[in-house]
Amino acid sequence: PRPRLHRPGGHRGARRLGEPLVDYLRRAHEAGLRSLPGTAAEILDDDVRDVLCPDKITTEEWLERLRGKVPVAPINDLKEALGNPFIREGGMVQTAEHPVRPDMQVVANPIKWNGARVPLRRGPHTIGEHTTAILQDYGFSEAEILELQTQGVV
Repeated sequence: PRPRLHRPGGHRGARRLGEPLVDYLRRAHEAGLRSLPGTAAEILDDDVRDVLCPDKITTEEWLERLRGKVPVAPINDLKEALGNPFIREGGMVQTAEHPVRPDMQVVANPIKWNGARVPLRRGPHTIGEHTTAILQDYGFSEAEILELQTQGVV
């Protein structure tokens, strides 16, 4: 019998794994999945889901059910990534030079070259740091840019 799942997102997953869709969906169903994430069938942000549909399972429950059956990993926000022991112990947290926050911690480049992590050249850009240069590249004059700044557009 065919598994009864909400299926739109399954086509991509099956294609990536090079297996028939029905096999992919059957494995997901056997793992306890009744709808596929990423298709609006489930809300994967725990805080949002708790408000909108508290009857749905948590991210950790998804991971437990799917681990070892289909490719699965959590999606971390920056705070979760920086606090992750695997990330910290692996030397993937660096302090970036930044004009506003000199002690800014960022996730390091994951690439290593000859055993050494590729160095961070600088921290993230400040908001609007390159706005004038970009507008000039698109042909805006100094007067037009000043007008946009005066109006609060940029």
